[in-house]
Amino acid sequence: MKGEILDRDTMLAGLSAEKAEEMAEQLQQRGEDPAPWQAKAAEARARETELSTQAKAHWKTLVVPGATGSDEDTYVTSRLLRIEAAELRTQDRYDEAVVALEQGRWMSNEFWNFATATMIEYKQEAGLPLAVTELRYIERDEAQLEYTRHMPQPIAGHLYRFFEGTWIRDDYRKESLTPIQQDSDEAIILQYEHPELARVFSRLDGNLIVKAGDTWYDFRATEPSKPSKLNPYDPA
Repeated sequence: MKGEILDRDTMLAGLSAEKAEEMAEQLQQRGEDPAPWQAKAAEARARETELSTQAKAHWKTLVVPGATGSDEDTYVTSRLLRIEAAELRTQDRYDEAVVALEQGRWMSNEFWNFATATMIEYKQEAGLPLAVTELRYIERDEAQLEYTRHMPQPIAGHLYRFFEGTWIRDDYRKESLTPIQQDSDEAIILQYEHPELARVFSRLDGNLIVKAGDTWYDFRATEPSKPSKLNPYDPA
C-alpha cells in the first residue's frame, strides 16, 4: 500500500505540473508574465521527481534477491517497470517506455489493463504506429461506450450519475454551486490545485457537478456529452 500511495502521489504531482505549465503557456500567449506559474510548474516537477524516487526505492525493498519463476513477485517488478516507463517518457524515449510497459503487462495480470491503456497513450502522444490489437482495443472501447456511456460511474469512492446532460456526484444535496467554464483560467487552476479531478474529467464528458475541497462546482464543458444508444438525450 505504501508503494501504491507513493505511485499515486507521484502521478498527482505530475498532473499539477502539467496544469501549471499550461497556465504559464496561456499567460505567455496573452503577453502576460508567466514566471509565477513557471515557478509553480518547476516546484511540482521537483515534487514529482522526489516522490518517484521514493516510490522506486520502496518497491526495490520488496524485491526478493535472486527470486525467479514462481518465486518472483511480479506485481512488484511490474510497478518498477511502470516507474521506469514514466521516467523514459519524460526523456522523450517513448520506444523504450513502451517496451518497459510491454514487459510489465506480460509479467503481472493485475497490470495488464493499465499497461495496455498507457502504451496506447504513449504511442499516440509520440506519433508511433499502433498495433492491430491496440486499434481493436480502441474500437472495442468505443463500441462499448455507445451503450454504457451514461451508466453510473464509480470514481474515487463516489458514484456519478448522468441526468439531463450533466454528471452529478452522488453526495450532492443542492449545495451552492460555483460556476466554472472548461477553457477558463479558473478551470486550469482548479485542476492544478486538485489534480485528483483528472480521473473525473478523463472518464466523464460534458457538464459536471463536482466537489473539490469544500466547494461544489458547476463545471460547464465546451462540448456536450456524447449521446448514448441507451440514453439518446438531446444534447442541445
